[in-house]
Amino acid sequence: NAFRGSSQQTTLYVQVKELTEIERVLQGEGLVMPRRTTFYGATEAAYSDGAGNIVVFAEHGKPKE
Repeated sequence: NAFRGSSQQTTLYVQVKELTEIERVLQGEGLVMPRRTTFYGATEAAYSDGAGNIVVFAEHGKPKE
């Protein structure tokens, strides 16, 4: 599990408009959770920083009308 067994300090959940752009900018950085689609409709990826913090970037689909 990406969120266990480390010196993790905190987890930050950040909603973004374009996950693809975040992944492009962070390519080669500390990916701890590859892109996934959740049951609640978000597409997410998570990265670790040098201090052990986890940042989850999430793109949410447009609401259904």
